[in-house]
This record gives sequence, structure tokens and C-alpha cells, in this order.
Amino acid sequence: MKTAGRLHPRRAQHLLAKILWCLRGRPVRAETYTNKQGIQHRRFRHEPRCGHWKAVTRIAETFELPIVSQVSQLQVDEPTLARLRERAGEAIAVDTSLQRRAIERGLAKQPPITPLAGSRPRRPSRSTRV
Repeated sequence: MKTAGRLHPRRAQHLLAKILWCLRGRPVRAETYTNKQGIQHRRFRHEPRCGHWKAVTRIAETFELPIVSQVSQLQVDEPTLARLRERAGEAIAVDTSLQRRAIERGLAKQPPITPLAGSRPRRPSRSTRV
């Protein structure tokens, strides 16, 4: 592929990009890297390392090959395809309860805001009064 007159390296596709999480709920990042021979490889990185994810970096084939073999065995019949087409335009309800709890936990960890000693609320200036 050419970009602005020069050859651009082919971008590796990650089957699990932005959908892989460790057992503790931390996201696992999908990356590519190029070795000394110029060969591009896909990998997944989990930082900081946790007890369920022993190595910080894993090659992508560790996860992708079993998933590809399972998906290649799927057989979808005509009634299933019809149901999928029917539901394709429907809106999906989004559950925000996990995000709400995470925000509430974050706010609970923050110290309360206290006014400075001797300060008082500002009065609006005369030019801004109506």
C-alpha cells in the first residue's frame, strides 16, 4: 500500500482488539511490533501484570488460533440469518451500571472539597448585573 508516495507497512488486524480483558476486568492492549528482520508481529500486552496474567506480553496466535478454529466450524442456517437481518436495525439498550459504580467509587476516594479559610463567595461585578 502506498501512502504519500512511499510504501506503508501493512497493518496487522487484531481479532480481539478492544474486546480482551483479564479476569480482574483490566483491559488488554492489542499491539504490533517489528523485529530486526522487518517482520511485523501481533501481540497483546497487559500492564500492570496481575496474578491471572503471568506474562506481560503474549503473541496474538495464543488467543486467535483457537477462536478462528471454533468460528470456522459455525454453520448458520437460513432461519437464523433471517432473524439476524430482522434484528440488525434494532437499537441496543446500554447498561451503564458498571460505569456508574466505577465513577461513584472514584468520587468516594477523592477528598471532599473544602473552602479556604477566610474566603467568602464572590459577588458578581456591577457590569455583569442585569
